[in-house]
Amino acid sequence: MLNKILTALFLIFLPAIASVATSQDVRPGKWWKDQAMVEKLQLNEAQITQLDRAYDERRDEMMKYRNSVKSESARLQKLFESEPLDENAIRKQRGKMEESKKELSSERFDFIINVRKIIGPEKFGRLKSTFSESRRNRHKHPDEGGGRRGP
Repeated sequence: MLNKILTALFLIFLPAIASVATSQDVRPGKWWKDQAMVEKLQLNEAQITQLDRAYDERRDEMMKYRNSVKSESARLQKLFESEPLDENAIRKQRGKMEESKKELSSERFDFIINVRKIIGPEKFGRLKSTFSESRRNRHKHPDEGGGRRGP
């Protein structure tokens, strides 16, 4: 149940966070480097520095788990394509992939918690509203802006 809640929160917040950073010189996921967002949230230099630090602290782990999810997913795909079909191996591999997804989701969720601590409740509320609006606009115009981006 907790895994479903964390996944839902991740799906709500992180894709929206990443979609805000549209400039080519801003790495996806670092929305606090977007000047328009900085101004909208009225972030100060200390908050930006703290966000950079929090992101850098989690980046390696997020990359490790993202790569693990891709690797476990590829193994699962191979099992589906193999003959004879080994259901037990497929189920076991799915469990490994889900565990990797859970770890990635947990890292991302911890980052979101840090964001909330750094910018405070008022700015975090504005951040959520901005991402929700951006996400709605992206769904209204799916041909603009492409797919999911982010850490």
